[in-house]
Amino acid sequence: MLVNKILKNLENGNYRIAYSEQCDCEFYWRVENGEFLCDTVYNGGCYHENLLIMDDMAGEFDEIVGVGYKGVIASFDSYYGVSLQILCSEPDIAKKIQRYIINDAEIFRDFIASLNYPDKRNELHEKRKYKALGKFSFWKEIKMKRKRILSIMWDELLEKVIVIKDFLLKEFNEVEKEEEEDLMEYIIALSYIEDILNYKDGEKKWKILLCMIY
Repeated sequence: MLVNKILKNLENGNYRIAYSEQCDCEFYWRVENGEFLCDTVYNGGCYHENLLIMDDMAGEFDEIVGVGYKGVIASFDSYYGVSLQILCSEPDIAKKIQRYIINDAEIFRDFIASLNYPDKRNELHEKRKYKALGKFSFWKEIKMKRKRILSIMWDELLEKVIVIKDFLLKEFNEVEKEEEEDLMEYIIALSYIEDILNYKDGEKKWKILLCMIY
C-alpha cells in the first residue's frame, strides 16, 4: 500500500522540502497628492508555501491513495497550516499521515522553517508589484516627455504660422487679396490654425487638427 510507503519515507527522511510561491495579482498604480498609491486586485492565485515532496512517489496511486505527478505530499502555509496534497479515499488514513507530519518534531521544524516569521512575505508578489510601479513610472515619464516635446512643436509651428500669415498680409494689397480667392482662403486657414495652436488643451488641439487634415 502506498500509505505505508509514504509513512516509511517520512520515518527515514526520504523527502525534500521546497519553497513555492505564486502570484496572479493585478497592480494599478496611481499618483495622488504627490504619493504613489497602488490598487491591488487579488485573483485567488497569490500564495507562498512550503511543499513536502517525495520524488519516488510522483504519479503513484492505488485503490486508496493517489500522488500527483510532482510528488507533492503536503503543503504548509502560515494561514492554513499543514494541508495534504494527495488524493485519499480513507479520511482516517489521511489524518494519520497529516498527524505524523505535525507530530514529528524534526519534520515539522523543517516544514515550517522558512515561513515561520511574522514579516515573511510572498517575494514574487512584491517583485511583480514594484515591477508594475516601474512600468507605471516609465510610461508616466514618457507621457511627460511627450507633452514637453509636443509643447515645443506647438510653439515652433505657431511661430511659423504667424510668420507666413504676416508675410502674406504685408506682401499683397487688398485688391490682390480679393482677386486671389485661394490666397484669402489660405490666410483664413492660417488664422484658424493660429487660434487652435493658442488653445491650451493639447488633446483638443490634436483632434481639431486631425479633423482639418482628414
